Amino acid sequence: MNQQLPSRCSPLRTARAWRKGMTVIVVLGVISITLALSYAMLRSQVTAVEIQSNLDRANSSRQAAYAGISAALRALHNNSWGGVDSSLSQDLSDHQWYEVSYETGDPTLTGSDPEFAEFPFRVTVHSIGYAEDPSQPEVRASYRVRVVVELVRKQLNSE
Repeated sequence: MNQQLPSRCSPLRTARAWRKGMTVIVVLGVISITLALSYAMLRSQVTAVEIQSNLDRANSSRQAAYAGISAALRALHNNSWGGVDSSLSQDLSDHQWYEVSYETGDPTLTGSDPEFAEFPFRVTVHSIGYAEDPSQPEVRASYRVRVVVELVRKQLNSE
């Protein structure tokens, strides 16, 4: 007396359930791939924004340094210039400024150089431009410029 109980799960029903399960797995896989790609694109955008911000800050510091050189050369032409012991500094904006100093001579001239006799008439101008991030003042860029100028000798009046 072997009696078989009727099966509640027919082969057709089992295949449908298996397909539904696979559909859920495929949908979850697609969602996770989409999330991973979205995260990767978001990270690359954040990195691109940071790189652009760093480049802008570097450009601002370079412009500040060149503005310092321009101001230093303009000061050399004034009768009120304090000489090589003087220095200049100016704020160009709340987050951008320069500092300028003067030095006697030309550091590239050596004693054996044919132009070494001109050493006392040369002035080296050092300008450092700074730019900082407005949202993070501790993040700062600097740019250095060095210019050597030669003073022109003028004949003084006999009086």
